[in-house]
Amino acid sequence: MTEPTRPDEPFDPTADTGRFEAFAQGDDEDLDDRGPAVGAPFRIVTLVAGLLVLGILVVVLLLL
Repeated sequence: MTEPTRPDEPFDPTADTGRFEAFAQGDDEDLDDRGPAVGAPFRIVTLVAGLLVLGILVVVLLLL
């Protein structure tokens, strides 16, 4: 039996195992194009905004 062939899929950078291998081995040359990491203030604001939305959803569900 032969395996069915897939149509050519477009390049997906999230499925690039070479980038993962470079990350796992500590070779960061390929990973320099990512840009700077986000800081703590952005993470805290995102957390507070998410908790606020969760609280609003709980209040709306309790009012139904």
